[in-house]
Amino acid sequence: MIDPAADGFLSGDYPSSGSFDLVAPHYDALMRGVPYARWVEYLDDLLRVNDLKPRRVLDLACGTGAASAIMAAR
Repeated sequence: MIDPAADGFLSGDYPSSGSFDLVAPHYDALMRGVPYARWVEYLDDLLRVNDLKPRRVLDLACGTGAASAIMAAR
């Protein structure tokens, strides 16, 4: 069994690959033009067409969570 506490994961003391470090401060500006509301409408359409009615949404590694905020407000 993997113990997340053993490697410092839960404390936030874990190594960074650095691959996103240069982009992170500028992410919101870079993504400003993304039509998140339209993307959420598309996801809603897919759910409706497939007669799916989720009660929860899991947001993993989704930038700043803009789409999740829109979904949560609905």
